[in-house]
Amino acid sequence: VIAGATFIGEHSYSTDRHPIAVGRPDNSDLAYAQDFGKRIMDKIESANDMDALYPVDVRAIKRPSQPFFPLLRFLRKVIKLRKSDTPLPRTPWVEDESMCAHCGLCVIACPAGAIAKGDELHTDQAKCIKCCACVKTCTKKARVYDTPFAVLLSDCFKKQKAPQTIL
Repeated sequence: VIAGATFIGEHSYSTDRHPIAVGRPDNSDLAYAQDFGKRIMDKIESANDMDALYPVDVRAIKRPSQPFFPLLRFLRKVIKLRKSDTPLPRTPWVEDESMCAHCGLCVIACPAGAIAKGDELHTDQAKCIKCCACVKTCTKKARVYDTPFAVLLSDCFKKQKAPQTIL
């Protein structure tokens, strides 16, 4: 490995009501990624041989800075949520069956194969990884995943993080 990076993307739990890193990656992020790609290319082109392409330890990438108090507030709220025995949704679901057009976009988008073509109203709980790809691709907004963690993440982490790289 000769380079590594962490880039910010919109959180899979992000919704209009509870936005989490909405619009990320933005134009600034994309420009940063393009510049990073150029720096990798420069590293490759300037190497005389394979031994000159020194490896990097991607574990050394700086974690994006996180203010301490929002993190502490988030952890406190997670503990309170867990202790409250609030039932957590197991999978995304179709809230209003009349909104589902059975287009199959959720089937295609699901990386775990948890939604079957022809049975788009149901999600296999054993296969679902809660990535919300089905929710994000549903053009009719029929699929939802209303988790209390979205509220906590949206409330506690409003400050934008910057991408980090190692080269």
